[in-house]
Formats: sequence, structure tokens, C-alpha cells
Amino acid sequence: KEEQSKPPYAECFVSQFDDTGSYLACGYSNGFVNIFALTSQPTIKLITFKVSDYPITSLKWNKTLNTTLIVVSSDGSITHWHSSSGKILHTLHEKTKEGLSNAINSIDYSRDYRKFVTGGKDTTVRVYDEGMKTKICEMSQCKFDQPGHSSRIFCVKFNPDNVNTIISGGWDKTIQFYDVREGKIVNSIYGPQICGEALDISGNYILSGAWSTRNQIQIWDVRTLKCVSEVKWENDDIYFPTYIYSVKFNTLRDKKMFGVGGVNKPLYRVFECEDMNEPRPVVMPTEWYSECYSVDFVKMSNKKEMLVCGCGDGGALLFEIEIQ
Repeated sequence: KEEQSKPPYAECFVSQFDDTGSYLACGYSNGFVNIFALTSQPTIKLITFKVSDYPITSLKWNKTLNTTLIVVSSDGSITHWHSSSGKILHTLHEKTKEGLSNAINSIDYSRDYRKFVTGGKDTTVRVYDEGMKTKICEMSQCKFDQPGHSSRIFCVKFNPDNVNTIISGGWDKTIQFYDVREGKIVNSIYGPQICGEALDISGNYILSGAWSTRNQIQIWDVRTLKCVSEVKWENDDIYFPTYIYSVKFNTLRDKKMFGVGGVNKPLYRVFECEDMNEPRPVVMPTEWYSECYSVDFVKMSNKKEMLVCGCGDGGALLFEIEIQ
């Protein structure tokens, strides 16, 4: 089943469900955010608010509250919003060492929602205290021959099993590992060129999506820092390739899945990955009309889950996943 809502805005760059599956937040390239109510039939738009004159690059629900939404923009702003009223609760503005606005591309909460992390243009990962809204630490490359990003960061993720471990991916084809307690980078992987929120972690595995014509989808083992699977994505004779913009693990049930969103040749796909070495596609549309910039999953009931694709035409396409 599918249901489509098309607000009169620009591209839907980011989309995320709240923890209950009651609401969906979408951020657009013109700085607006929409909140949709999913429990009503049909789906209705509850509220719209403008965050910035610049694109919304990432947003996350604070799932301990379920009414607070944190939003970042490419103008360097970090804003907390009350989702049901559209009122702003708090604002931070991130600056580079030169005092310029830092274009933030990604944000994520720790598992306990006591900390959040940002990454962006200036190659620095910053960790903040959610309660005090103060910076805890900054982590970046210290010297040229040490681990660290040499180009902009597009995705940052807290390890869901460890509130002190963070990973990041960026335009320099590296995945970096951080320890918040030590306040520094502790390891790195060379491989995928990340653009968009195309990095996720679940258990001992990292899922990456690359902005490239080869090896677009890879799975890495964090224990060995080795690639354990290169997912077959396209034929070898690529004429008009897909560039991956978003990946997301679905860990809501025993059989794990992950979703992938692509641009250039617009595509979304869903893979089952009970065995990380051999993921298999379970949803592969043959035709698709719009870029897929973001994917997310949520559990609606014991028998139903939902997948969202944030689209280049400003729409949010919703799919019901029936569990058998």
C-alpha cells in the first residue's frame, strides 16, 4: 500500500518518524519543515514552520520526549523545536575556527538522548550536552599523517550500543571512529565516498552508501575494519549510474533489513540482511520517477512497519511493510 503527500515545497532532503509511528517530520531544501500525522486517514499535515533560508540537511526526534525535534541547516544553525506548536525552544549557531558559519550536514542523538553530535563542512565532529546545550568536545584531524577527515563530513552516527562511540563519513572516502571519553579519533577506514546520510551502524556492522559508479553499497565489520559484503547494485555495463544518498538499517525485528535511496538514476531499494555476508533484495522497483534523498523505518504494530522515502519532488512516499 502506498500513500503520497506532496507539499508545495522543494526537495525533501530528510525525513524521520517519531518513536511511536504517530508523526513524520520532513525537511526541505528551502528551509521548511513539515510535521505529518500518520494515525489519521488520510495522512494530514499538522504544522509547517520555517527554520532557515538555507536547506535543511538533517533532523532527529528526541524520542525521550517525542515532542522535541532537533534540526540543522547548511547555515550552521542548530535549533530545537516543539513539534506540536511549531515554537522554537533553543538555538545554537556553529562557527568554524575562523569565525565563519559552519555548514552542518548531519546530526544524531546518543542512545540515551543526553548528547548529540554534528558534522559538516569544516571536517570537525562536535559533541553537545542535550540538557545544557553546551559543547562537550571537538574532534578532528590533528596532523596530516593522523586519522581524521580532510574534506567535508556528510554523516555522523552515534553507536546505538555505546553512547561514547561515534562514526562519521565524508567526501574524502573515509569512515572515522571517535571516542567521546578520550575526545579524539581512534581509528579509520578508507573506502566509500559519502554524500548525504549514507552511513548507519547496527551491532558489529556498518552500512555505507557511496557517491560513485562502483561499490555503492558496502557492509563493514567494526571488529576487523574490513568490508564483509559488497552488495550487487547495478550491472557492470553502467550507462547512467545511481549515486547513493541515504542508507538505513531496520532493526525492528529479528530478520534485519536496510533501505537505500539513490539519485541521478532515481531508485529506492530494500534488502534483507539476516546474513550480513549475503544481503538479498526484497523490494526493487523497476521504475521510479523522483530522486530518493532519505529513508527511514518505524514499527506501527506487531504485524506492520512503515518505510518512508523523501523525494526530489517534495513528496514523502509511505510504504506499509506487512510482517509474515
